[in-house]
Amino acid sequence: MSKAIDLSPVRNIGIAAHVDAGKTTLTERVLFYTGASHKIGEVHDGAAHMDYLAEEQQHGITITSAVTKAPWKDYLLQIVDTPGHVDFTIEVERSMRVLDGCVIVLDGVRGVEPQTETVWRQRCRFGLPTLFFVNKMDRPGADFDHALASIRRRLRAEPVPVTVPVPERHALIHLIDRTLLRFEGDQGENVVVTPCPEPLWQGVAQHRENLLLAAAEMDDALADRVLAGEEIEPALVWVALRRGTLAGRFFPCFGGSALRNQGVQPLLDGVVALLPAPLDRPPATAHRPMVQTSSSPSATTAPSLRWCSRSSCGRAGATPSRGSTAIR
Repeated sequence: MSKAIDLSPVRNIGIAAHVDAGKTTLTERVLFYTGASHKIGEVHDGAAHMDYLAEEQQHGITITSAVTKAPWKDYLLQIVDTPGHVDFTIEVERSMRVLDGCVIVLDGVRGVEPQTETVWRQRCRFGLPTLFFVNKMDRPGADFDHALASIRRRLRAEPVPVTVPVPERHALIHLIDRTLLRFEGDQGENVVVTPCPEPLWQGVAQHRENLLLAAAEMDDALADRVLAGEEIEPALVWVALRRGTLAGRFFPCFGGSALRNQGVQPLLDGVVALLPAPLDRPPATAHRPMVQTSSSPSATTAPSLRWCSRSSCGRAGATPSRGSTAIR
């Protein structure tokens, strides 16, 4: 008898966005920081590991979805990098079908864009818990607050900031841990964590309050402490945020610049802490359409079928096949 596989440390996630928001650039950093790749492949050099087709390398865009896996701490990330161009949106649609959660990447200057709205509708169709990564915060005109406002206005969703970029210092403020994160080394691989200076902390006080109020919605005891002005332990905030993320009540947001190697490691921590494992998701279902047999001219309704769930497919991230259906 085969040994049961523990799926609790597995995260099946997709990375999606409007074209040129930086999805593949972000994925390349994920592969490098997790040790899945020994070097960073750049899209503009045609050297990205995820863009393996000659046409993708020539044009600098993703055409087909590509899947890879990467270890992060005690977890296994199985990542699908999806196209951002509208002509290849069917690739996003078929990828969302097998995912447990997703990360939507925004351009820090433009915020929500037209294809972002399409990706959001696809995400809603499958009810996927979602994180946002506000990318390109190193560019002139980038505005983290504007990006969050565009999520509220155009997607009708409630963003909850977790890390706030400080572009002038090439750093981030972590709102849960009250720390300042700097990314050192040739490729930002060394994360230096220091207490956040008080002047900087005062500038993000409203974001911190919004974060705590969102967490308080998921826990009455935590709400009492927040309203009383008590200091909240980070572990309690993470638990409440995860509960709200899985329920689709709000959507945690992280900031940074993938090209400048800033903000990727905190995003990875957010993925494993906030997005679901396969067993946290309901089984995917399908129904046989109305069929007509030669013996009977009238249409009959066949029994509904249930796909083999991800938890029983025998391996983490396996896609259910038509041969593994079971009649309810």
